[in-house]
Amino acid sequence: MDTDGSNGMRLTSETDGEGDTAELTGGPVSESGRIEALDVARGFAVLGILLMNVWAFALPKEAFEYPVMVKSLGHGVMETWAVTVVLFAGTQRGLFSLLFGAGAMMIQTRLAKRVSDQGIRKIYYRRIFILIVIGLIDGFIFMWPSDILFVYGLCGLLLFPANKLRTGALLLLTAVVFIVPIAKRSGDLQEFQATRQAYEVALTKQASGVILDEADQLALVTWPEELQDARPGLDDERIRQTTEIMARGSFRDVFINQAKGTIVVQTIVNYHFYFLDALGMMLLGMVIFRAGILTGRASTRMLAVMLVLGVAIGLPISIWKASSIIVTDFAPIAQARTWVVYDVGRVGMVIGYLAAVLLFCRAAWGNWLKQLLAPVGRMALTNYLTQSILGALIFYSFGLGLYGKLAGYQLYLTIIPIWILQIIWSRIWLEHFHYGPFEWVWRSLTYMQWQTLHR
Repeated sequence: MDTDGSNGMRLTSETDGEGDTAELTGGPVSESGRIEALDVARGFAVLGILLMNVWAFALPKEAFEYPVMVKSLGHGVMETWAVTVVLFAGTQRGLFSLLFGAGAMMIQTRLAKRVSDQGIRKIYYRRIFILIVIGLIDGFIFMWPSDILFVYGLCGLLLFPANKLRTGALLLLTAVVFIVPIAKRSGDLQEFQATRQAYEVALTKQASGVILDEADQLALVTWPEELQDARPGLDDERIRQTTEIMARGSFRDVFINQAKGTIVVQTIVNYHFYFLDALGMMLLGMVIFRAGILTGRASTRMLAVMLVLGVAIGLPISIWKASSIIVTDFAPIAQARTWVVYDVGRVGMVIGYLAAVLLFCRAAWGNWLKQLLAPVGRMALTNYLTQSILGALIFYSFGLGLYGKLAGYQLYLTIIPIWILQIIWSRIWLEHFHYGPFEWVWRSLTYMQWQTLHR
């Protein structure tokens, strides 16, 4: 989601002259210099990511992990959850990350034509540090704990040196980044299996009248706790308190609750999950950019092969993941087993989605839809941040207060107005301005000079 004014999607130069000074005073590039397919892909991703985020806006995080707990709140909860997991879990975020990595490489490639290595480094890292600040604003000020911009900034710090690698080394690094979490999740699965086995052994000893040692007594407690954590209820004390605060608490209470959530997500969760999750897809985006797939050099046949292979790999894994979790009532071991192959399925689906969008952009039909999605993609940063604001106004107590009241397909009825609003306002805004408002601020701070905003 490289989403400043250029969106990482122009082939023409941003500079008006030579060297750092020219780069720092660069004006907007002509519309003909844009790559429409990347605008459309970014618009598709920023709208699609709301399909997942709406669960976190509307309900405690445990609701998506165990949707059975909210079946009483809406209709078609399990069916909606299953479709969401199969088609969208991690894929829109993955596509976002892939495009961010490609955009980071495109920016460096573009700057290299006009600016010294030292100048490129200054501009690039200034841009990334500003993104980190924007992510913190989204998490703490806009009260969106699941913000991804902060971790994107952290990953972005590594993309500059990664761009210096040869393609073979970059591919190897990408593979390593994906293999590490697979290995970790395999270890988690073995740990769950060992915990359950110890519990069953302790139960057998207890039934036989054998005196239990300290390890056996611990095993009798640990596994039931794992089961309880995997299958919480709305009456769980922590979930009940969260719902009460978010649905009926004061602005201050909501702010404090979300700030605590932001601290947890942007430290512990990022460390264990989101950092490598994002970095792997960014590196893959850099590889795909080098292959010319995102700049129009890939043949239609190649894109068709990518679509078929991606879906053929990703969709069966996603279906298996959802069905195996449901049939075992969200058993910890079943969930841990599906997480081992999570990235394999996710990468397949992301490649499939990307190829589908690129093929769609080459098609002679659907121009009206392309014209709707492209402006949304050009303002991806603004639209992502305004989703945080709109989500708060719809679900939190100081807005409509719908938190904890909707589930299932009802959640998706709330995102339709957001989509319509963002599609309309993106088109109207860009008829009058070169950049979205947040893109303009980001770009201006990056180049240390206010950029021309009005057309």
